[in-house]
Amino acid sequence: MNKILSEYKNKKIVVMGLGINGGGVEAAKWFALRGANVLATDLRNEEILKPSLQKLKKFKNISFVLGQHRKKDFQKADLIIKNPGAPKDSPYLEIARENHIPIESDFSLFFKLCPSKYLIGVTGSKGKSTLASLIYNIFKKFNKQTQLAGNIRISPLAVLNKVKNVNVPVVSELSSWQLEDSSGAKRSPHIAIITNILHEHLNRYKNFQEYVKAKKLIFKFQSKNDFLILNYQDKILRKIADSKESKSLPIACLPAGRARQVKIIFYNKSPKKELAFLGGKNPQILGKHNLEHIMAAVTVAKIFKISESIYKKTILEFHGLSGRLEFIREINGTKYYNDTTATMPDAATVSIETLIESHKLKPSQTVLVAGGTDKNLNYKNLAKTIKKYVGRVEFLEGNATNKLEKELKKIKFSNFTIYSDLKKAIMSAKKFSNPRGVVLFSPGAASFGMFKNEFDRGDEFNKIVKSL
Repeated sequence: MNKILSEYKNKKIVVMGLGINGGGVEAAKWFALRGANVLATDLRNEEILKPSLQKLKKFKNISFVLGQHRKKDFQKADLIIKNPGAPKDSPYLEIARENHIPIESDFSLFFKLCPSKYLIGVTGSKGKSTLASLIYNIFKKFNKQTQLAGNIRISPLAVLNKVKNVNVPVVSELSSWQLEDSSGAKRSPHIAIITNILHEHLNRYKNFQEYVKAKKLIFKFQSKNDFLILNYQDKILRKIADSKESKSLPIACLPAGRARQVKIIFYNKSPKKELAFLGGKNPQILGKHNLEHIMAAVTVAKIFKISESIYKKTILEFHGLSGRLEFIREINGTKYYNDTTATMPDAATVSIETLIESHKLKPSQTVLVAGGTDKNLNYKNLAKTIKKYVGRVEFLEGNATNKLEKELKKIKFSNFTIYSDLKKAIMSAKKFSNPRGVVLFSPGAASFGMFKNEFDRGDEFNKIVKSL
């Protein structure tokens, strides 16, 4: 670590994208503590970034350029630290490349510096936060030094100093952007997991194939001693499992009879049969997709020979994460659920189907609050799901809402209203709610413009519902 401390002393480090979720803040802090001269630059203004700026105010060696990026800051620097949200084709990053300035990310540095031989990486379009958290909770009972980091709003640099030796497990949630940014480190997790691959982020990628390619980076540098766990129920992952793409031998969640090593657990059409070890008790996290996450977590536990008593107890105690089919409260017999992290139509579809199945609901008992900003995605299937299962929709305005409105009109569903204010949408949902039904906030779209991010959107939903 002393070498690392001296390596960055008095160097000019530009952190591109301070952000409000911790990544840029932790990077700036990490380099400042090592004596670097840090410049944090962000397109957002001081008011929006106030919480982040508060965390860094004690550092005299951090300066800020807010509301803009300046060309000169990318022409003369020793290192650029790129926020995952910054597009890889940014003209400012191109300026850095032209001036031969190295570009890293918090995860590329983490992969290069972390001594642990037990990195566990989780990616996928949906469910990666839930699965990473479940695995972490299991491992924390197995090894108290276990760390959690990644796209779950915990910078890997914030936990790097806590990884004292090679035997400390680190569970990381990895987005497609983080995988791309860290590919230069040429290191893959010892255990790589992909939950699913759905149509997502097509506003960022030129096509779906490019997005899939980014997800597959999680196992690109694995050796034959590493493990790749794929959800065989996902059609795209099934193709990867059946191909020769994977260098690692074991693939989990294959149907019975398709295993390449005996240590892997499997299921056929439904994972429920394989959850007999729970003794007839149901997990607290709802839905078939969460049963698949549980299977993946159990697979990891078995690889590490963690006792059944530990992972069974942890699974039954696990409540899930905020903003993911999160029960908020019951009002006059109506249950309110926050599913703000459903930022794409496929996720909203799964959430609607999960609640319908678990609560045995009729369309007249279901009010959906949805809509927002499009990410160049298709809303046809979500429209069909709404018509089949939902009695009424309260929409937040946005271009995703406009697309969904057109699809609903095509199939003659008109029981909806569009609002420019979340509180008005929720008040209308309350008005139309059923005493034995649910109000589900599952946007199926991004939150750009109206909210800082999906978590800010979810917090606002909770605050309004709790005030009713």
